[in-house]
Amino acid sequence: MARSWGKGFVGTVAMMLMATGAAAGQVGTQELLTRPPIPPDHEIRYGDGPRHVAHLRLPDRPGPHRVLIVIHGGCWLSFADLRHLDELNEELTASGWATWSVEYRPIDEQGGGWPGTFLDVAGGIDHLKIIADDHDLDLDRVAVLGHSAGGHLSLWAAGRARIPEGSELYRPDPVRPLAAVSLGGLGDLEAFHAANVPTCGPDIIPRLLGGTPEEHDDHYVQGSPARLLPLGVPQLQITGSDDGAVPPRFANAYDEAAEQAGDPVETIILDGAGHFDVVAPWSPLWPQVKSAVLRFLEEAVP
Repeated sequence: MARSWGKGFVGTVAMMLMATGAAAGQVGTQELLTRPPIPPDHEIRYGDGPRHVAHLRLPDRPGPHRVLIVIHGGCWLSFADLRHLDELNEELTASGWATWSVEYRPIDEQGGGWPGTFLDVAGGIDHLKIIADDHDLDLDRVAVLGHSAGGHLSLWAAGRARIPEGSELYRPDPVRPLAAVSLGGLGDLEAFHAANVPTCGPDIIPRLLGGTPEEHDDHYVQGSPARLLPLGVPQLQITGSDDGAVPPRFANAYDEAAEQAGDPVETIILDGAGHFDVVAPWSPLWPQVKSAVLRFLEEAVP
């Protein structure tokens, strides 16, 4: 059952994030969230709820189009939504990828958390099968990218085919990404919870997964990418050396665990970058991120 946090708590978390990555020259939370929205080519519903929507952008070239699923972050909370990655989506669409940016229920709204947040992401991704023909999308060439909490969900989406039948999160015949990109993201939910990182508020991971590891280990097995390893696809992690929200040590530890499990993983620690520089096309560090992401995707999804 989703737990209500209230607007005061969500506002406190947003303020904590605003203090993260706010050093001189770094992009802060408020700057990212207050950029003007850019309308997509198509806004498409994938379900009945108000959050069950995704934005499709198509490159200005003939199809069939490779598809990059994009999942936004924001502590799995409602203060952020898919619009804050509009400029990133525009950049990557202009580079030749159809981008499919998926919204989902956050844990502070009815139905979010366990299992709703995960089921929304899965449903949004699998809706590509319904719209592929109409928009000339090539579902044999799909990758997934996410930022922060969306980085966790992007890695999870790449590995969810390993979730066994009978699980609450199981969906038959899922769309299977060939590669995953995590920007300032999180691969090991249990380790993040154990470290008690304060950025997203107390007990953020138990609130997402419906309990602690001691209470619901099965939820961690199904919902944490580190527990789904090997994901079976190449993965790219890019995180800032000055990321206070998800410090680089988490990316390094996940990299080691994934490679031990047999997955090819590349991890880039971007010198001087904060948590939001990795998704802000107006940041002077963005060209390095964009170059690395496009190079990785070209190799992984030719």
